[in-house]
Amino acid sequence: MGVIGRFFNLKEIFDKLNKEYFEGAISTEITWGRNVRNGRRYIRFGSYTERDNIIRIHPAIDQQFVPLYFIESIVYHEMLHKIVGANIENGRRRVHTSEFKKLERRFKDYERAREWEKKKVWSIPL
Repeated sequence: MGVIGRFFNLKEIFDKLNKEYFEGAISTEITWGRNVRNGRRYIRFGSYTERDNIIRIHPAIDQQFVPLYFIESIVYHEMLHKIVGANIENGRRRVHTSEFKKLERRFKDYERAREWEKKKVWSIPL
């Protein structure tokens, strides 16, 4: 699907966040993912695949009513996965470690994005 959606350009968002938060140090691809329905009302907004070094953002959030800061929070979250990686604890792979969560809260609109998610995420048509 590429980087340019109907309302958001993921490459522009990625480049802005990379400069603002990571001093341009993150090198990875970013793209809109496939619109996959799994029968549940849960939406996985984004993913980072280490093997392919790619961030995929769910195309359902490429909507005019979705605020830019929310999209940025998802891209920033996935960029952190590239930086922090995964830890193995008690034989389990953990990606949302305390270090990860601490860094995630550095995003300037973290609280605002989480509030919007709580109130509006159910209005995203899948």
